[in-house]
Amino acid sequence: MHDPEKIATRAQHVFQELGLSGFIYYLREGVVLSLEGHAMQLNDVNQPGAQHKRRLLLERLPRLRREMQLAAERLEQDGELTRCDIMYARYVFCAYTPALYTQSLTLCRAPNVSNKCAVLIQLVKRLLQQNKDDNGYKGIVFVEQVPLTFPLADLLNRAPELREFGLCVGAVSGGGSMTEAARSKTLEQFRRSELRLLVCTNALEEGLDVPECAFVVRYT
Repeated sequence: MHDPEKIATRAQHVFQELGLSGFIYYLREGVVLSLEGHAMQLNDVNQPGAQHKRRLLLERLPRLRREMQLAAERLEQDGELTRCDIMYARYVFCAYTPALYTQSLTLCRAPNVSNKCAVLIQLVKRLLQQNKDDNGYKGIVFVEQVPLTFPLADLLNRAPELREFGLCVGAVSGGGSMTEAARSKTLEQFRRSELRLLVCTNALEEGLDVPECAFVVRYT
């Protein structure tokens, strides 16, 4: 299994930045997405044993996806992360993950949306209200780390405060976490205003050519 400690640290970061809702999304989708990206990177490694590790990882991913979805459903229903969930995570990752264990108490009864994310939602709402007659009005939210991109996009897509605008939010990331084809498709949807808000990493800033973008937010 690919560095469960690193995965636990990323999950902790998502929770701190976005709240419980973002953490649940990362648990359900982000863990497997991260490991799929690692498998893509292993495909280009010529070191002995790399391809064996890749095949083994790909074989385990379907089961891991089911386990992560089940864990996310339990957490969504309970509204808190208990020590039982931590033990379950240890079983899923096949390794001891102290970073997840030490976060067990702080995750209990955590806010669904972090204060920081709530401020972002209100900012986006205000901008959209001020430009509600402009269907081409759109912007970009830059985040510092790849694990935040897709959970934040999902959170913004489901935010009740933004529902009246029919907002469609997309996400693009680098670091082997997204194929070039998927990245290009999302960027093209943004250029055509099919997506009015894009969440992406700072590392992609220089590669984005979107002159009609109306606003930029740095989620730091």
